Amino acid sequence: MVNTTSSSGSKGNVGVIIAYLIGPIYLLIEKNDKTLRFHALQATFLFLTLIVINVIISTLRLWAISSLVSLGVTILWIVLVVKGYQGEKIVLPIIGPMAEKYA
Repeated sequence: MVNTTSSSGSKGNVGVIIAYLIGPIYLLIEKNDKTLRFHALQATFLFLTLIVINVIISTLRLWAISSLVSLGVTILWIVLVVKGYQGEKIVLPIIGPMAEKYA
């Protein structure tokens, strides 16, 4: 479990939840804790990826697939929040290493 206090004033695992809820905003606030910055960046990259995928799918007029992709990403996001709260770090393919690099 993460037990540090960040520059934003949030403590460890609560900070992870906040990072996944308001990733881009949290990046502006959090300057010191690399773990919390990682989670905020991963959440931001995940939802930017979702937006790009949904734009492509919408262009192809495959709205049912868009709904399934959104549902899958929502389930993934919930798993990331729960595991992050428990102190586990899940690094997603492609966007996870990018988040680690920029954290």
